[in-house]
Amino acid sequence: MDDNKDSMIKNIRKKYKFTQLQVSKVLGISVRNYRDKERKKASFTQEEIMRIIELFDLNERQVYEIFYLDCLDSTFYNDEKHIGALSVEQIKKSIKNK
Repeated sequence: MDDNKDSMIKNIRKKYKFTQLQVSKVLGISVRNYRDKERKKASFTQEEIMRIIELFDLNERQVYEIFYLDCLDSTFYNDEKHIGALSVEQIKKSIKNK
């Protein structure tokens, strides 16, 4: 993935006119931690992903594009606490249960 290209999550955050500080507060993490996650230098936890889904009212396609397609080149998503452990079915279920 092109490092110069903004991450999808960053584009959505900007679309909703949220700052990194605002999103980091919703997630309960530091701005620096959020910035690293937005830049794909660290991974989002399942809980953070669920909060992001709710915050930005993401649909199934957006979740897939942001947390699967946009992160396929990342090695950070192999830990079971992170998105690699979430199946598409689990994400669909969580979105339907909103």
